[in-house]
Amino acid sequence: MWRSSGCYLRRMWDTSSLMSGAAVAGRDRGHGRKAQLRSPGLVFGQDINVARCAEDGSQIMCNGQGRADPKKIARQVADGCSVQVVHPQRFAAPVAELLKRLEAHFGCLWGANSFRTPPGSMGFKAHHDEVEVFMLQLEGAKRWRLHRCPSGPLPRSYCWDYKEEELGPPLMELTLEAGDLLYLPRGTVHKGIAVEGRPSHHLTISTYQRFCWADFLEKALPAALEAAVAAESRYRRGLPLRCLGTLGCQYRPLGSACGNTERQACISELRGLLAGLADHAAAAADVAGDFLAAQFVGRRLPPPSGQKGPDPASGGALEARWAEPAAVRVVVERSPGQEPEVQIYHALENSTDKHMMPGVEPSPACIVLEGQQCLPSLQALNTAPSGSWVPGPELDPELLQGLWEHGLLETRLAEPWPMARKRKAVNVVGRPGHRLFLLRRAKKLRRSSIHCEGLDAPTLREAEAFLLNYKLASTWLHRVRLREKLSAGGVVRLRGALPDSVARLALRTLEELPNASWNLTQAGRDAARNNVAHRFSSRRFGSETLDRLFRVLGELLPGELNSFSAGRYLQGDHIERHDDRQYTDVRMDDGSTVLCSRTVAVIWYLTPDWQKEWGGAFQDLETGEEILPEFNTIVAFNVPRFHAVQPVTGRTPRYSIFGWFLRPGKLYSLESGC
Repeated sequence: MWRSSGCYLRRMWDTSSLMSGAAVAGRDRGHGRKAQLRSPGLVFGQDINVARCAEDGSQIMCNGQGRADPKKIARQVADGCSVQVVHPQRFAAPVAELLKRLEAHFGCLWGANSFRTPPGSMGFKAHHDEVEVFMLQLEGAKRWRLHRCPSGPLPRSYCWDYKEEELGPPLMELTLEAGDLLYLPRGTVHKGIAVEGRPSHHLTISTYQRFCWADFLEKALPAALEAAVAAESRYRRGLPLRCLGTLGCQYRPLGSACGNTERQACISELRGLLAGLADHAAAAADVAGDFLAAQFVGRRLPPPSGQKGPDPASGGALEARWAEPAAVRVVVERSPGQEPEVQIYHALENSTDKHMMPGVEPSPACIVLEGQQCLPSLQALNTAPSGSWVPGPELDPELLQGLWEHGLLETRLAEPWPMARKRKAVNVVGRPGHRLFLLRRAKKLRRSSIHCEGLDAPTLREAEAFLLNYKLASTWLHRVRLREKLSAGGVVRLRGALPDSVARLALRTLEELPNASWNLTQAGRDAARNNVAHRFSSRRFGSETLDRLFRVLGELLPGELNSFSAGRYLQGDHIERHDDRQYTDVRMDDGSTVLCSRTVAVIWYLTPDWQKEWGGAFQDLETGEEILPEFNTIVAFNVPRFHAVQPVTGRTPRYSIFGWFLRPGKLYSLESGC
């Protein structure tokens, strides 16, 4: 199969199933299964699932509570249950090594699941996945029946709810023996039954989760629109007078009717504006590519670490290249009036035990360089043909040394080359004598921007000192006595909650986040799913300053679990009536997961001089009070409490940091609430 990989990718990828016999040597089959099941701390529902199918075809989940007992699981398997180990690469080194190689080769995420099924049993009912799937039969044999997806090809979400009568005749029926490999395109409905007399064990490896053109456009279109608005005045023109009286579902003409002239003119203008976005496709594609690539670097498995090749400081003629190109992403961030900032994201500090885990959004380690001196060197590394080496004279000596020390570059001896001319020193954030600085979990606060309005150098130093002084920050917030005030009930308002310099630093940090890095969340009201209508943007990771601010806010209720995010409300953003009830899985330091409930909600408002006519007010629906989002003011209340956020009507973004304090257990019911 892999000998003709080019033909396979052209003809089969995304379209047709394919089986390859004897894909894995017998000595490699089943390796690691016992290691997976005996790994300490496997948690039901998170790391392992146990299920069986009833006589009527329905699926019965047989998970226990908390950590799984291998002896109990063995008894369940003997009783006819199937076992799924979720993301076994976290426990089995051979699986992790396989996925590392796939991620390095394909440049996208790969995941895995392990399935053990007793003889003659079917543990998991017919379903389709939203990923490209490869099934590798490790032990025993399994009969598979494949069907087309009733909702159409290439779905973006999985489905486990198929009934036999919905599926129609099968596309293919086959039996996988140990060593066989089966490829299933996204959306292929499949169900398998272990052959009588032999237990079945197969490994599913998958890729292309949320990795289609629609996902790319979600990042590219906002960037194209931002570029178009800045470059072309037609995007900034006002809407036609009284246009909202002709647009909307209720004004849509019936049948072949064309609608009124005003409606046609509006739709025609919209078509032209949408077509005009294509003129900015190249820049938008680069923005989306940088974002998704940096995101992949942060989520992928870590590559091998350590220095490779001779030390550049030892002298001699060297050549260099990225040690693993798919583990590095160079992003250049440009701000008006400032030197460009080069961010080198890498995966060397990624965690194997959190790979592909839901709810975990890691942030890659990042090296930050200021100025343009290093750009030619980085471009030479990035544009070199795959596997090619870059001659040492083409690389800045300090950059070469620093990247090699971090393990990002590998070097080798080359033919002697003339001494490179002396270059101007690179303006790099870091300590003297070692000008590259590895910034864990975020990019460093930029010293070049201390002249920003309202945040001069002394103010910045004061804010940074506060965030770095845990005792000072803790003492400051303990004095507000939030716990005591919450016990009195109602909504607590804390004006001047933190030093003004800290609030200004928080505001500047949010304002400088790239537009594409904000995650837009929106939905309409859906009573069946207990959803409320809402729209706003949030950001949780990617800034060391944000991490420090979140830790400081956690001292409002010391000792309690918490979760904070940054928020941005633009024109039209809002949240309808809701009471914040929700359960949240929290990963503890020992690796276990605890189900928690929100108990206290906190919002820290950060936009200065907010005006009432701009909307965006907090509405306490239990008292009718409206609270304006005043700068450096914290609003807190016990959960549940019904409230809403009025639509923002002004053009000024409403920035905040919001979150919840959490306690273990289900402390309330989620029925009849949001």
